[in-house]
Amino acid sequence: MINWPKKGNDIYLNIIENSPAERALLLDEAKQMTLRFVYYIQNELGFKNLGIDYNEYPTKDGFPMLPYHRESRRLKAKSLFSLQHVMTPYETPEAYYRTGVVVGDYTIDHHHYKYGNAPEIDFVKIRVPSYNVPLGSLVPQEHEGLIVAEKSIGVTNIVNGATRLQPVVLGIGQASGVLAALAVKQHKLPSQVPIRAVQSTLLDQGAYIMPFIDVPNTDPHFKILHQIGATGILKGAGIPYKWANQTWFYPEREMSEFELMQGLRLYYPVLETNWGASGEALTVQSFIDLLKFVHVERTTDEIIQILVNNDIKKTFSAHHKLNRREISVLLQDILNVFDRDVNYQGNLM
Repeated sequence: MINWPKKGNDIYLNIIENSPAERALLLDEAKQMTLRFVYYIQNELGFKNLGIDYNEYPTKDGFPMLPYHRESRRLKAKSLFSLQHVMTPYETPEAYYRTGVVVGDYTIDHHHYKYGNAPEIDFVKIRVPSYNVPLGSLVPQEHEGLIVAEKSIGVTNIVNGATRLQPVVLGIGQASGVLAALAVKQHKLPSQVPIRAVQSTLLDQGAYIMPFIDVPNTDPHFKILHQIGATGILKGAGIPYKWANQTWFYPEREMSEFELMQGLRLYYPVLETNWGASGEALTVQSFIDLLKFVHVERTTDEIIQILVNNDIKKTFSAHHKLNRREISVLLQDILNVFDRDVNYQGNLM
């Protein structure tokens, strides 16, 4: 495949607003540019064995049936996925990460060299972690009943440089299909389908809703850890890393009482004033003490039984220091925090 940005066969074309005849001329211009590039490779650079494979496509000229579009028109969506949501997902007013339905790890990458009006931006220096795409980016602000996929979702021009990658758009297709199926099944418009229902269905299919590199779908607690990650009670740590960025959940790490209290405050405002949490590691006993503030009573034996029932094979006691995996299991089993639905901005409903 020939894909060379700066002085290769990239071309900027605005074919949307043209007639079919005008589009054909513009696309022929694009094809001629690629042919000139092939000629340059063969005759100026001397790579005589590099050329068009006429056996690849059933076309006379050996080209694909359709041109490759790096970027298309984008949707005015219920959620505009912007650079700040990728770089610092836990610090933006919109908690889009809670509404994620597909993940990606590719960096910001644009080929703007053929479009003279594009702003000068050093995309290589815009370093981002891995990310998840919000469901609201697939749903129009208006025009009920429509779901948009592939490269036309509601993202900014800069973020499109990451979400346009094939693994991401394949996941977007799966998420849009799930949303459509649930809308039909529930006799609702797509915008009325609960976000948590879409996410749960995707998780049941082994699809990721959080970009946790250390919680693969082979993990025995895959669904629960992604669910708790999507609540924001336990957050991931994003790391820009070469061309395949990362977000880590660290399931086996211990967690302090204060960290958990910070995460639970949104769900239980009473914790703002009523629980004096310390920086000590959270234990079974301190977790039980926390539950009392939200009017839930559990004994040590009940807590241990929940962990055992969820295939966590350890010797537990009241003083056992809980890790993030165990805390996630307890939060979902006892408090059902993921079942609390969110809107397209990621706010609790």
